[in-house]
Amino acid sequence: MKSSSKYYTLVASLPHLPRIGQMVERNPMNRAQMLKRFKMLSDEDRLTVETAWKFIAWEEQDPKQSDEEIVAEYQKMAEDGVHPALLEVMQYRMNLRTVIAGLRRRLAGEQNAPSHLEWGVFPWNIHIQGHWNEPDFGLGGVFPWISRMRTDLEEGRSLQAQERVMDLVWDSLDRLCMHKSFSLEHVLAFVFKWDILERWLSYNQAQAEVTIESLTDSLVTSFRTQQADKLTA
Repeated sequence: MKSSSKYYTLVASLPHLPRIGQMVERNPMNRAQMLKRFKMLSDEDRLTVETAWKFIAWEEQDPKQSDEEIVAEYQKMAEDGVHPALLEVMQYRMNLRTVIAGLRRRLAGEQNAPSHLEWGVFPWNIHIQGHWNEPDFGLGGVFPWISRMRTDLEEGRSLQAQERVMDLVWDSLDRLCMHKSFSLEHVLAFVFKWDILERWLSYNQAQAEVTIESLTDSLVTSFRTQQADKLTA
């Protein structure tokens, strides 16, 4: 049996996932439906998918978790041994996280680079420490997006920065599947893309609730002003 054959039915059954800029109201597949489809996987592949879920769940933990704690947990997961495709996804996201952590630290007022290396992952933690005072840490050629990310963070555009991160991860998942037909890479990419869409929908919902609350407050204030004007007329 060709290596792609065992994934054909599963991958072909998964819906197309639109990028966050194309999102409408809901994810094309809910989690229960997705997990049901994943029963087609072998025990070994299901274990890899479960590890991917653990990585996602860990990555979305309390934002107060320190950079050092995040790096330590990632290194533990990597050392435990994971599928090469999953390790590639994890490494990309941790590289991205390290660069952004450097930008955030400097923006928070840290005049000097951290004195230890555990705040980020190799080799970018070492590189950033040696180029701390350069606007983009001398990484513009490696990460063309870093200048725009820095500007978003400096100007307080946190939602735009988050959208940029999601787009970068999405592109990396597309590359993971490039030149591969019906493989475990496609399944892993689907899992991570599905999570990106779920999170973006939650951001949009939260933003919509804030907007509605703001509009409601504005209408109430306007109504009270009109009523007060009538009483004093």
